[in-house]
Amino acid sequence: MGEALELQAYKRTVIGREVKRLRREGIVPGVVYGHGFESMPIQMRAIDLEKVIRKGAKTKLVDLHVGEGKKRKTTKVLMREVQRDPVKLSLVHVDFQAVSMTEKLRLKVPIRLIGEAPMVERNEAVLVQVLDEVEIECLPGNIPTHLEADVSPLDSLDKSITVADIQVPEGVEILADEEDVIANLSLTSAAMAEAGEEEEGAEMEAGEVEVVGKGKSKEGEESEEGEE
Repeated sequence: MGEALELQAYKRTVIGREVKRLRREGIVPGVVYGHGFESMPIQMRAIDLEKVIRKGAKTKLVDLHVGEGKKRKTTKVLMREVQRDPVKLSLVHVDFQAVSMTEKLRLKVPIRLIGEAPMVERNEAVLVQVLDEVEIECLPGNIPTHLEADVSPLDSLDKSITVADIQVPEGVEILADEEDVIANLSLTSAAMAEAGEEEEGAEMEAGEVEVVGKGKSKEGEESEEGEE
């Protein structure tokens, strides 16, 4: 999992409508709650928060420093929810959960596909990722940044990669159904067009055989009538 990230924050006294003023000043409001931690409103610089988010704070422990000097308190937390402005995409609010290193927790981690599917290599199909994250349970020290699933067994359209195929690290339990599909294959446009042409040709061929058959039957009937 690697070392925890670090983020400097401060106790927040501004609440309600006044919080908008903080955002205009490049400050993001937030809250910390969780194990052995009394819920506390906090604030931090948006630029600092963006940095830890880019470094994977959603699936990594963060050493949250609240305050400065002798009054500074450091708590290990997980970033639980990040709210952004739907238009500007600027940070609006963030929730942190204080964790105990000896107690298991649940969170979602991304799924990374590895390997190459034979049909994709031959440009006969495209890879479709149906599930891009999965819920797990583990101790904070065992949180993986991602889980991997090998797609190389996908050598036909009727095959798929499921949760059961995920490579699970020691100390991690996946909570999703093992039969949930993670990835499968879909024909490329060219392959679909080719398949359609072959099907159309087969239908025309079958139709020609049917017409010839009917003609022979009719001639046979006329022949029989003439003999009578």
